[in-house]
Amino acid sequence: MPYGFIVGVGFLIQNYWPMYLSGLGTTLLIALCGTAFGLTIGLVVAGLRQIKINKRDKAFVRFIKHINDIVTTAYVQYLRGTPMMVQGILFYYGIRTLGIEISPLISGIVVISVNTSSYMSEVIRAGIQSIDLDKTKRHGL
Repeated sequence: MPYGFIVGVGFLIQNYWPMYLSGLGTTLLIALCGTAFGLTIGLVVAGLRQIKINKRDKAFVRFIKHINDIVTTAYVQYLRGTPMMVQGILFYYGIRTLGIEISPLISGIVVISVNTSSYMSEVIRAGIQSIDLDKTKRHGL
């Protein structure tokens, strides 16, 4: 391998470009799938977080709404509060300890989807809450 940074990088690209191209394709696949699935899950979580506990509801309905509030808040706070690398390690090796074989590619897509969903749900929820109350009533929200 030649000496010097620029010459070394040129050497690596010249000799190993198919591997770099393959890695680029894999990276784009994980990023696009993870973002699309994350947005979908985030929309659902944001919708669930918008459910308000009403004092006029029956006790069982209030209980279910309270459980929903606890679970969705914990989901968002936990996933936003831990590094994605830690989530990836816990998910990949945690699934394997249960005896389930999962490919690193699928594991990466799942972790990025779930992590992205927690951030997207907060962005969507904040966007919904920023709309004036009169406008939401007019549009039937």
